[in-house]
Amino acid sequence: MSLRGGRVPTGPLVGIIALLALGVAASLAAAAKPPRIGVCPIFPGFKAHQRRVRVKVIAYPGESDFGRAPIPPDARVERGSDHHVLVLQRGRCDLFEMFGARYTGGRAHGWKAASTAKFDLHSTKLHHEGWTSADAAGLPILPGLVRHGEVQRGAVRHAIRATFSQTRQAYIHPATHYASDECARDLPPMGLRLRLSDRYYAANLDRFPRGSQARAIFKALYHYGIINADNGGRGSNCSSPARAPTGGATAT
Repeated sequence: MSLRGGRVPTGPLVGIIALLALGVAASLAAAAKPPRIGVCPIFPGFKAHQRRVRVKVIAYPGESDFGRAPIPPDARVERGSDHHVLVLQRGRCDLFEMFGARYTGGRAHGWKAASTAKFDLHSTKLHHEGWTSADAAGLPILPGLVRHGEVQRGAVRHAIRATFSQTRQAYIHPATHYASDECARDLPPMGLRLRLSDRYYAANLDRFPRGSQARAIFKALYHYGIINADNGGRGSNCSSPARAPTGGATAT
């Protein structure tokens, strides 16, 4: 197994490629479900007149985009340690993301967050150089998620967000930030993009039945690959939940 345009990787890179090619896709083939590793709840959208509320930034105020934002009180918070909140503004395609988020409530319906980031999804402009976001790499989370509708339709047409247990003190655009003091060359920098090689893809594609959700993800790993977005569990990727319940928030 190898990467396009490069030698066979060493160290943690072997683990991530092996997991994505075999572990994630094979489990999908057996279960016929979208990946459930690192599920990120998404508030499915709100209208332009959504009320703006105060977001108190408590850890990275110098690298955060907003202190007030149209975050609904029932926006879902990711389970686990990162407590991400992702909210998309319909029509405008403005994306508001928070790390370490907690709803504080009260008459002001406020929030607290370790960091905040806003992205215009109509634009290809990079995030602020040297800034983090809701992910350590400074990238938006939402565009890298594997969404249920994509695998149902049989096509995931974008790079998939992934994390590594160890990363390098470096980043590659479109990433704008690193979160490590390690300099070893076999550790992945933030923003590193990896794809399956031609040989590996051709040799293993038939392992995944035509029309299966696993095949859609395996093909995405070849055509678009993964992008290193954060520190986390080895080989962890991220998906959005399957459906939204009544009331607007997204189920996990």
